[in-house]
Amino acid sequence: MKPINVLTIRLKKKFQLTLEKLKNSYYLQFVLLLTIVGIGIRIYQFASLRSLWLDEAMLARNIIDRSMLDLLFQPLDYNQGAPLLFLFIEKLFTYIFGRNDIALRLFPFVCGVLIIPLSIHIATKIFGKVAGGVTGILIISNSQLIYYSSEVKQYSVDAFIILFVICCFINWFERKLSTKNYWEILIVGIISSILSHPNLFIFGGFAIVLWIKTLIEIRKTGRKQDFYKLSGVLFTWGVLYGGLYLLTLNDLASNNHLINYWSNGFMPMPPWENLDWFRSLPSEFTRSLLNGQYKTHRVFLVLTILGAILLWKKNKNFSFSVIIIGIGMLIASAMRLYPLEGRMLIFSIPLVVLFISGGIQAFYNLLVDYQVIAWTLSALLCVFVTYGSFSYMNNFVRNPEMRLKEEVKPLIEILEDERQENEALYVYYVTAHAYQYYQTISGREDYLVFYGERHRLEPEKYIEEIDQMSDFSTIWILFSHNYGNEKDIIQDHFEEIGDMVETHSAYGAFLSKYQIDNE
Repeated sequence: MKPINVLTIRLKKKFQLTLEKLKNSYYLQFVLLLTIVGIGIRIYQFASLRSLWLDEAMLARNIIDRSMLDLLFQPLDYNQGAPLLFLFIEKLFTYIFGRNDIALRLFPFVCGVLIIPLSIHIATKIFGKVAGGVTGILIISNSQLIYYSSEVKQYSVDAFIILFVICCFINWFERKLSTKNYWEILIVGIISSILSHPNLFIFGGFAIVLWIKTLIEIRKTGRKQDFYKLSGVLFTWGVLYGGLYLLTLNDLASNNHLINYWSNGFMPMPPWENLDWFRSLPSEFTRSLLNGQYKTHRVFLVLTILGAILLWKKNKNFSFSVIIIGIGMLIASAMRLYPLEGRMLIFSIPLVVLFISGGIQAFYNLLVDYQVIAWTLSALLCVFVTYGSFSYMNNFVRNPEMRLKEEVKPLIEILEDERQENEALYVYYVTAHAYQYYQTISGREDYLVFYGERHRLEPEKYIEEIDQMSDFSTIWILFSHNYGNEKDIIQDHFEEIGDMVETHSAYGAFLSKYQIDNE
């Protein structure tokens, strides 16, 4: 029999077994339903085809304008940072699918979708079916995971990679490591490290515990070669990661703009100088789950603690790993290498959800002999912790504008159709990145375009910029991502020197045409 026929038969049998399991398990049917709903929500977000906004456009310009080698050996422009393999995959997708928004958002979208089944699998394996179900509900409805699944940024990729690494280590903890497993550890460590910056905390934390576990087992088995092999693998990974740091991360870690921007996310040194930072830290991890329902924050904390206790009972290796991960994150924050704030913590959302779901599973386990009470309490807690997420999701579905950010693209199309060759264009300095990105991918050439510069501390210089264009009788202005009252300053001055004859607005952006009085 031909190998291809054997493979076909095996796949067919595996599919039939999976289908049989699905038919006989209400839980698997529920998980499938959650996965389908979660994918549907993310497709709905992806299908909005919203314009790239400031942060996306700055990273996209690096990807579009540079070669693979430039992405590798030169720091990114515009104060951007992203893992090497993420940049390479993004660049590869532009070669395959063309230079467009969809190609750049496809990889984060795929990772955003894969987060759903992977997080449910881990929660079910560690805690049980109640935790798995709660995890699924929280993950599919999480506002940050939904949004960043269609963003030209690495944050949804971070979350997926972290879950994948955890899943691998759970399996490695459970078995006697073979030569194949050592190769798996090395390959997973290398690939995940060049695909996700915060993976250092996760892979490093779990690897340390696996190393200690192997060292302890020497006393029982006397197999020192296992310990030496694992030590060699982790040493190799460490050396390679050190090279990666010197090649790419060192420039990022010393970027003063980013350090100042994320200054509130760095642990104060010495720690006792600002104890409020530590008090507010837990809310940074649960912010995206609360979605404005901050009164429930303490309930989240209680459930997280209960989940941690249950995790300790179920899997001490996992628990020790989380402790080491937490210590590593605090050290990196204290050294001003990684801020514990905002979107930099998106990778931790599935972990936080895991603990919260574990807390609900703990309540269920305590009352398991009283099934009606156990299920009722679990259901009530599930509704309580998912209220904020579902409130957001309801508004998200009913209000299409929640899917948008800065809709520059339709305004650029209006410019292309209506602007004459003798008419000038003033582009607000923040809008310039999105404008230049769309000009590049469309192959259009600029003419009579004046790019503003940043004058936040000297707003009168915006007026000076505009006055330099006074020779033109018609000027268009393209504006998005307003900072402070800069929009009013610019718009008011145009009103003083001319008359607005045409205006167009889109979500988070506007385009106006002025007839200038040159007398």
